[in-house]
Amino acid sequence: MTPDPDPSSRVVAGVPETYELAEPNLARPPSRTPVVRESMAGRILTASAYFAALAFHVMTILGSLGGWQGLNSNAPILKDDHPLYLHSAVVTRSFLAQSGTTAGYDPTFMAGYPKSAVFPASSTLPEMVMAAFGGWVAPAVVYKWYVFLAATFAPVLILWAASGLARSRIAGALAAVVWMLYIWSDFPIQYVGFGMVPYFLAIPLALATLRVCVAWLENGGTARWLGMTFLLAATTLTHFTALMVLVPAAVGAWLFAPRKFRNALSGLVSGAAAAGVNAFWWWPGVVLAGTKGESGFAFSHPEGVIKRLGQIFWTEAPAEALLILGFCAGLPLMHKQARVAAAGLTGFAAAGFFWGYGAGAFRSLDFLQPGRHTYAAYSACAVISAYAIVAVVSMLRRKSLSAAIGACAGLLGLAVRLFGPGLVAVYSMWTTPGTAPLDSKPPAAYELIRNTLKGRVGPADRILYEEGGFGPDFFRGGRYSGVLARDLGVEFLGGPYLHAALTTNVAQFGEGKLAGRENWDATWLETVRKRYGLTWIVCWSDKARAVLDTDPDRYETILRDGPLRIARLKGANAQESPVSPTLPLAGGDFVEGPVVAKPGQIVIPVRPSSGTAVDREVILRYHWAPNLKISSPEGIEVLQENGQSLPDTAFPPLIRLRLKPSVQGPVELRIGFGA
Repeated sequence: MTPDPDPSSRVVAGVPETYELAEPNLARPPSRTPVVRESMAGRILTASAYFAALAFHVMTILGSLGGWQGLNSNAPILKDDHPLYLHSAVVTRSFLAQSGTTAGYDPTFMAGYPKSAVFPASSTLPEMVMAAFGGWVAPAVVYKWYVFLAATFAPVLILWAASGLARSRIAGALAAVVWMLYIWSDFPIQYVGFGMVPYFLAIPLALATLRVCVAWLENGGTARWLGMTFLLAATTLTHFTALMVLVPAAVGAWLFAPRKFRNALSGLVSGAAAAGVNAFWWWPGVVLAGTKGESGFAFSHPEGVIKRLGQIFWTEAPAEALLILGFCAGLPLMHKQARVAAAGLTGFAAAGFFWGYGAGAFRSLDFLQPGRHTYAAYSACAVISAYAIVAVVSMLRRKSLSAAIGACAGLLGLAVRLFGPGLVAVYSMWTTPGTAPLDSKPPAAYELIRNTLKGRVGPADRILYEEGGFGPDFFRGGRYSGVLARDLGVEFLGGPYLHAALTTNVAQFGEGKLAGRENWDATWLETVRKRYGLTWIVCWSDKARAVLDTDPDRYETILRDGPLRIARLKGANAQESPVSPTLPLAGGDFVEGPVVAKPGQIVIPVRPSSGTAVDREVILRYHWAPNLKISSPEGIEVLQENGQSLPDTAFPPLIRLRLKPSVQGPVELRIGFGA
């Protein structure tokens, strides 16, 4: 299809000046991006649709947060992964101050674990926000504003990215509308509800990076290269898995760009610079790579690839099939007018489809949770589909204005019929208290647990907490431990997430298991209690209640409310030595005063030597981690607990200190990341 001659083209001072009509110009563009003049009617129509869709998007997110009052309240979001990311953001402020990295030793959960990019793997963005604002605004308020702004900024990024890639503001606004219809009628908006806000934002940010990358490949320029590098660094920081689709997209665009060798070298330098800027969070993850353990594969798909592809046109949301059809129709048209951008979007979509669907044939890739990248594929399809719609309507407009108006009216009616009922239902679900994913009004169960334990527990306690997970869940998706620990000022065994990808994750309580055992009993509970210094238990499952109810002398129940139990763990007899995380498991005679653990460090007050010239050993009730270093004094070795002394091989090793006779005073332990 050849466009009509452009009557607005003219020559000013010997330089050709070109203006495009409302429809995309399907001829191959010159080396410099032309100035675009689009019809006012088209811009008003698409802008109106964009702002209507954006208003729905913003008001639904705000309504889920409880409106402005809920957004600014001190009550935290308690569902799914939100408490985990809030806790991670709060403790990381200490790590940034101590080492300039987002990693460090966190004693709050799992009897101590090395927090890094290994786990949680996608928390850097909220951590940076909390570091910037958490010192003078309540952490829960900072976190909710981060969720709100990140979720509502995503459609703005799509608008900007699509406008540049399609070289049309009309196509860009329409792409953003199509994208919002897709995310609200299909799964992607659930990423915000689950707490995976960084990934939700990272895909639009990756498309924005691709826009600047395409502009740089076509026209060069230091400013464009710097802009591309900045956006690449921002995308990597927000969620590094976005590189799984952004890199293939950049390679696809590069294959159709001029000056391939020079661009390849400059592109590699850009990537290296972006990686260097982000080293403060990913390098500690490399150092602590050995701490990675098993994790649940929530976004992998065990069904066959063919079956999963067939579901697109049979059982999945209609938006998916429509976007694929739009991609097939729009790609040939866009390739004629913007080859580099079309190639980049094709790489983006193809990579997303491979990870989202094709990777299901390779079970070894499950650890990457590749199923989530269907979101990336359909986001790229939204841009090309919008381009196709604009091209078709423009073609009809040249032949008959009434035909173009009729096509627009038909598309509007189809969109209302396909998406209207679903959008009304999802708006109701997202904004109704109780079902709203971002609701921060504390549930009754949370208030009951908090009020029962408040004033009864302190820093010398460690609570065995039965966290909710897959299967039966008393808390119905609420994960209170990530908030309760900070609120009560106490350590937990259990939480903040039952499937933390860490070797220390054995020290959990939930989904029927206690410290790795499914068939546990009172004897195993006693073993775990002594090892980890447990003083309280919060539980709700049938098995846990049965254990507590059979021996009221050993378990002093403070609260019985339905299935919920809160009890004090008293031990087998009154004569036994007290247990606490502040008291060593072994070598307590060499320590005077409590062991003090806080985010980033553990301090052990070593008693002066009695005069004997022998080494002393102390075993703490905190898990050993790689790269644990002594900040003061000298004459100390940090070792793993002797495996033969473990009561069960499922337990990760605890920290063992070998102290020279000369050592006395406070000993400080931290995870180091230097040479």
